[in-house]
Amino acid sequence: MAFDVTTGFYEGKAVYNQGVYRVTSENSAADNFNGIAITINTAFPFVYYLFLHYKRLWKKIFLGIMLALFVMTLVLTGSRGGLLGFIVLLGCIWWMSRHKTIGIIAFMVFSIIGWFSIGAERQRRYESIFDSNLDESSLGRVNAWHDGLILFLERPLTGVGADAFLQARVDRFGVYLDPHNLYIHVFAELGLIGGGIFFFMLLRDIFRINLRVIRQVKTRGSPHALLVPFARATILACISLLVTGIFAHSTFRYTWYLLAALTVVSEQFIRKSADLDTVNGQLPDSSLEPAEGSSPASQ
Repeated sequence: MAFDVTTGFYEGKAVYNQGVYRVTSENSAADNFNGIAITINTAFPFVYYLFLHYKRLWKKIFLGIMLALFVMTLVLTGSRGGLLGFIVLLGCIWWMSRHKTIGIIAFMVFSIIGWFSIGAERQRRYESIFDSNLDESSLGRVNAWHDGLILFLERPLTGVGADAFLQARVDRFGVYLDPHNLYIHVFAELGLIGGGIFFFMLLRDIFRINLRVIRQVKTRGSPHALLVPFARATILACISLLVTGIFAHSTFRYTWYLLAALTVVSEQFIRKSADLDTVNGQLPDSSLEPAEGSSPASQ
């Protein structure tokens, strides 16, 4: 996707929107600048941790090129929410790193070089994040959040129904525009019941299971060592989605459910390993013991 939209941008397939030329594509998963930015932010930590995991030079070169392409594509989207999500993503990577001094120096150098390389138009676009005078796009989103909050308060238990926000807003306020906010979207459409399931069951289990994988699987010598970079990446991808969710209604975005599926697969690898040790007459490694009971995410 990144290669497709970036090459298309330089071949003249860009769209002029809100003062800058932005990448787009005929691909249904990449026909929106903000959606492309969210996808890039979700994929970035997987490529980054695989880059650290693999030792062969050709793999590192290939993954390094992918990381550079992701950053270039993200900049070309002109997505302010995507940029904030990426900054938070880098901050989490730095926080989880053992080499914090090197990391902060690299981040500062990367930021300075990157800022003066993107051009004046994109600089103004990203500077508008801190502008107290809201532009038309930002004002429209604030109004959508206000209307979404009212829709939730009118039906707090069940909401207006899945995928019904647009019609409910038209009927109530005469405005046809999505909420552009994950939290407003979840509670306005699904109410307290759906919101509780989404945030306090689905996401809780994704974080809990992947943190357990990181604690339990040995990164050296274990047949399941590859699960660790995937677990780290899944956690950071979720954090990035939660941040970009302030500016995007991603409730039903496939990415959440792909991350949940990867989490379930990782958990099953661990459980089968523990079961196999028991069958072979060995005491299962305490680090591989599955949690008691099944998790909502697994179900």
